[in-house]
Amino acid sequence: MTFKARWRWQILKALFLGVFVASMISGCGGGSDDGGNPPVETPADRRARLGAALQKVLSTSVAEQKWLPGVIAAVDFPAAGLRWSGAAGVSNLQNRQPLTPDFSFRIASVTKTFLSAAIHRQVGQGSLHLQDTLDRLLPENEQALLNRYGYRIDRITVAHLLAHTSGLPDFAETSEYLAAVLADPSRRWTRWEQIEFAVSRFARVGEPGQTFVYADTGYLLLGEILEQRGGLPLAEAYRYGLDFARLGLSSTWLESLEPEPAGAKPRLSQYFGDLDINATDPSFDLYGGGGLVSTAADLNRFIAALFSGQVVNAASLASMTTATVEPRAGRGLIQYRLGATDCWGHEGFWGVLMMHCPTEGVSLSLVLTANAAAAGSTFDQGELAQRLWTALELP
Repeated sequence: MTFKARWRWQILKALFLGVFVASMISGCGGGSDDGGNPPVETPADRRARLGAALQKVLSTSVAEQKWLPGVIAAVDFPAAGLRWSGAAGVSNLQNRQPLTPDFSFRIASVTKTFLSAAIHRQVGQGSLHLQDTLDRLLPENEQALLNRYGYRIDRITVAHLLAHTSGLPDFAETSEYLAAVLADPSRRWTRWEQIEFAVSRFARVGEPGQTFVYADTGYLLLGEILEQRGGLPLAEAYRYGLDFARLGLSSTWLESLEPEPAGAKPRLSQYFGDLDINATDPSFDLYGGGGLVSTAADLNRFIAALFSGQVVNAASLASMTTATVEPRAGRGLIQYRLGATDCWGHEGFWGVLMMHCPTEGVSLSLVLTANAAAAGSTFDQGELAQRLWTALELP
């Protein structure tokens, strides 16, 4: 049957059914109290229905993924009046305590968005420029280290570091570094040791501005630059430079470099295989590439505030969402696609994801409490985000 033939048949069938149903209604009398129209869903009913659908996604995901102890998610959907958070599974494999949405966790590379925002605030205040080069910004010992391995620090800019186009190699997700961390989980790493580990063991990956290679190394240098230009240790540069108190980030802090805030939420266990990473010294991912602890609700507050102009000015937000060499990578933000909708945010190694979808005004943050790659699974934070998005019935 051709398209046109099918179309005509559908019209005739609809007309026939319409006449038949109308005759049945007139013959039997009755129907709903409002003359046959279905009940109108109230906003409260819709919120309840969407919340139930979101919770079902979490519960089903944990039931399906036997390797996954638990998940937490938070969704803010202002157009629907929905501010929802939920959890499924357990917070710890030993005590089997039920997981609740208010648990805190290491956010890993999601920290990079906070660092980029703090750098851009310095830019907005005029104390730093995106085109400033490393020979004007780094202490002499770090300049000497980079020069020794052939890096043109007079050509590498702040913008290059933010966009992962500096030519610096990564170290954080290499097998060599992971082996070093696992060999001595209690080791207290320094920023210097990690920079030296990267540039001494791995070759340059391109000329500045020409090649995209995701690299924690550049964000270690940005952490140094923020401290040098802002005059504050990194923890205070985040807390006061971004004004955590004003943003309502009551359960966000830089682990081991500042005291845990009073009233901070309990910590969940995050697993890499059988290893609970809370047993490792946080310094292995602390000085710019990662390091913050937060909650799903705090992450939503931050990303929503960022896109509403409460964290950086419009020019800086435009810079953060400007892709250069890699089409999906901005300066501290990554572009994602949920359904047919473009969103911006960042993911972290420990199953964390924070994002905001400007056209729909939706903020979504989540954590899987075990690393998918270590479990040999393809179900990751991106897949969970897609399922949650479908549950919201958004395009």
